Amino acid sequence: MVNYWRTFIAIELNDSVRETIHNAITTLQASIPSHAIRWVSTENLHLTLKFLGDTPQMQAQDIQAQLQTIDQNQHPFTTEIVGCGCFPNVSNPRVVWLGLQNASDELIRLQQAVETNMMRFGFAREKRPFKPHLTVGRVKQHIDKQTLKKIGQGLKRAHLGKLAIWKCDAISFIKSDLTPSGAQYTTLAQLPFNP
Repeated sequence: MVNYWRTFIAIELNDSVRETIHNAITTLQASIPSHAIRWVSTENLHLTLKFLGDTPQMQAQDIQAQLQTIDQNQHPFTTEIVGCGCFPNVSNPRVVWLGLQNASDELIRLQQAVETNMMRFGFAREKRPFKPHLTVGRVKQHIDKQTLKKIGQGLKRAHLGKLAIWKCDAISFIKSDLTPSGAQYTTLAQLPFNP
């Protein structure tokens, strides 16, 4: 019998950036109907490069080895965390995010390399274009239209400005366990870029 893990590939944040984002979330919570949103805990914040979903446990070591080959060709780079927004739009907010500005060509190339390399394990290429962002909250189910509108308007008015310059220097292979209190993440491997 095949055992599966729910996994994804991401870039994790350092403690300093997490603290800055925690303060930004506190600011957002004060300006929008916060009760309608499940906020992502600060320790779970990350930049998703590829959500794999159900992953056979027996493939985990091979995936890690493949990610290591990507990292050998990748140098550290920086990006700026700036402002906030939502998906799919301010009229119907479902995901609250912080934006990444000046997302370097290196980040785009890295994400494409991850996509291409994971196809060899049977994971389909993502059809939607890659939009670098940090998910900080998800709107709860069955929220009335008036509250959704207030969330969208609040996000539109929020002027967080430049929050942090973030140095990206490793990718992580992460296991996600869904619990009643939310997802719990375990880093299976953190693979540093070639300095």
